[in-house]
Amino acid sequence: MIISKTEYTDVLDAVVRPSSEAELASSAMERGKKVIHHAGTYWIETRPGFYEPMHWFARLRNEQIERPCFLCWGYRSTLHKDAAAHANGSLPLHLLGENDLFHYDEAYLPTKRRSQLRKARKVVQVVRVIDPTQFLEQGYDVLKSAVTRTRHGLIPTYYDYCRSMNKQVQGKSLLLAGLVDEIMRGYFIISAVNDVAYIDTVLLATEFLSTDIGTALVFEAVQVARRCPQIKYVVYGLHSIEDPRLGVFKEGMGFKVHLWPLKYQIPGVVNRLIGWRSPGKLYRLTGKSNSRLSG
Repeated sequence: MIISKTEYTDVLDAVVRPSSEAELASSAMERGKKVIHHAGTYWIETRPGFYEPMHWFARLRNEQIERPCFLCWGYRSTLHKDAAAHANGSLPLHLLGENDLFHYDEAYLPTKRRSQLRKARKVVQVVRVIDPTQFLEQGYDVLKSAVTRTRHGLIPTYYDYCRSMNKQVQGKSLLLAGLVDEIMRGYFIISAVNDVAYIDTVLLATEFLSTDIGTALVFEAVQVARRCPQIKYVVYGLHSIEDPRLGVFKEGMGFKVHLWPLKYQIPGVVNRLIGWRSPGKLYRLTGKSNSRLSG
């Protein structure tokens, strides 16, 4: 089904608007998440008994990073650059820093990516979706195609997908869609907290990867972030050692891997168990491989 043009606007008009940590915490609690305000920071329970600040790139001071509540077996947070000496790990981010963000235009991209962007623009229209409910059927088809290709995650029921989408795209989050013949073939969800923009959700239909729809969406997502003067960084997920091709793509789009200083507390036995069962997960959690475990 082709969607009416009244349901989306040109991406050139889109600007991401940052939320405060308090707004983010309120929204999370409305969704049933456990959030604790401790030492001037909102901490969210991301796994049972494990806490992190409301967003990955919080960059707290050393004195702010401590056990946020009694019933907590582990926690972690990125450190402010001035507190890097207190780090015992790192967070492997695909990050676009302030200077690169300022210069990020077509000329910034390497030749190959510029060629892909020009190719995509011939068939892909990137838009900002106004009402996600009008795109749910198309979005669900995109998700099924992407999950089947990547084997990452499970395909939810259509009802659960709709409920999740409506929760994700609320408040100040933006939904950018790549349309081919006015049908959604891929989409990103972008949010921002304080001075950081996050490319949160990335789903691309396998049948349309050859259009370079992903290149077009990444480029426009960064432009959306650039239009907000408050934004200094853009985060495009964590570095995945299990998927080197994805890492090459992200780096080619300007998102170099930054091992940002991290302070964490995880019991040694849990640390070793994670490293044994999933080295990639341990790397994303602490920046360390299972050959360099520490408690």
